[in-house]
Amino acid sequence: SSSSSVLWLHAAAATPGLPLSLLKLMLRLFPEQVTQRDAGGMTPLLYASILQNMHNETHQNNNNDNDDNNNNDSHNSNEEDDNGDNNNEDGDGEHRDGLTMLVQAGRDAARMVCGKRGRLPLAYALESFKTWRDGGVASLVDAAPDALARRDFVTRFYPFQLAAVHSPDLDTIYCLLRRSPELIRQLLQQQHNQQQQQQQQQPQR
Repeated sequence: SSSSSVLWLHAAAATPGLPLSLLKLMLRLFPEQVTQRDAGGMTPLLYASILQNMHNETHQNNNNDNDDNNNNDSHNSNEEDDNGDNNNEDGDGEHRDGLTMLVQAGRDAARMVCGKRGRLPLAYALESFKTWRDGGVASLVDAAPDALARRDFVTRFYPFQLAAVHSPDLDTIYCLLRRSPELIRQLLQQQHNQQQQQQQQQPQR
């Protein structure tokens, strides 16, 4: 079979521990595969949302040196983290995570659900412990903001609820809530209406 019939980008995105430099090479060689589905209905972004253990070698080498500074700046991170894709780049402009790299290559893929399970990349990413700042969640939300008001097909949770269950990072939950003000108001109103109905149905003594 010809090399064009092999979904090399899918294979790369589904490989745990893949260096970002190799993913970048696959994107350069096979850009048309970003929004293609394989036989299982999966795109490269869906694979990366589940298995994204790719790492930027340069960024990893600098992590230890930056840990102390990051701790000192933690109180200022919420305002910066809510701004989107730029927070997923290191000082040299290299993306820290494979999700952001794939989203930048094909933003439409963030809206493409898994063909067999009907799940969005955002749901897989949150369920796989991805974070807002370093896990590509901000990039997924920027590319598909409508996903914030969409229940996951499997769990029936909204994204902020999935993050509350699975995310190890409070900033991720906070940023998802901050990006969903209308949804939060709607849910609060529904809860208020349900409480009123329950009170009206209670027998009067």
